[in-house]
Amino acid sequence: TMPILVGTDGVQKMSKTYGNHIPIETSPADLYGKIMSVVDQVMEDYFAILTRVKKEDYQEKIKSDPRGAKAYLAREIVSEYFGEAAAKQAEKEFNQVFRDQKLPDNIPEFLLPENQEGTWSLSRILVLAGLTPSASEARRLISQKAVEVEGKVITDPWARLSVKDGQVVRVGKRRFVRLRVNQDSLPPK
Repeated sequence: TMPILVGTDGVQKMSKTYGNHIPIETSPADLYGKIMSVVDQVMEDYFAILTRVKKEDYQEKIKSDPRGAKAYLAREIVSEYFGEAAAKQAEKEFNQVFRDQKLPDNIPEFLLPENQEGTWSLSRILVLAGLTPSASEARRLISQKAVEVEGKVITDPWARLSVKDGQVVRVGKRRFVRLRVNQDSLPPK
C-alpha cells in the first residue's frame, strides 16, 4: 500500500472535502500554484510519493533552498502531467504574478451581456464571469478584501462598478478576468 498523502494544509489527508486537495484535471498554472502553496514540512513526502527524484537530491535541495526546492517539485509534477514546456510556462506565470507582482500574460476575457458600458454590481460580475459560484460568496470575498479591480482593492460588498472595456478583475491570488463590453473590443480569433 501507499502512504497517505497529506493535503496542502500539511495536516489532514488530501481530500476535496477538506478543501486541501490538488486536482489533476486542472490547468498547468493552477497545478503549479497549488503545489507552491504546500507547507514546507510535507515537501519530502510529496517528492517521495509523487516524483522520481532521488532522495539525496531533494533532501539537499530542501535544506539549502526551500523555496527553490518547492519550485523544483512543482516543475517536476507539472512536467509529468502536461510536459516540460507547460511546466516552464506555468513557472513563468507564477513568478510574474507572485514574485514580480505583475498580471499574467493570458487573462481570460469575459464579454458582459448586452454589450454596453455602464454601472454593474461587482458581485453580479463575479458570478457572471464564473469567478464565484454565488453573489453571497462574491460579497463575502469582497468584504474580506480578496477582490481587486485594476489593482485597487474593493471592500464594499454592495459596490457598483463603472465598467470600462479591458478592466482587469482579480479574485484571490490566482483568478483573473478581463472585462469586455462589446464584441468589437475582442481580439480576432
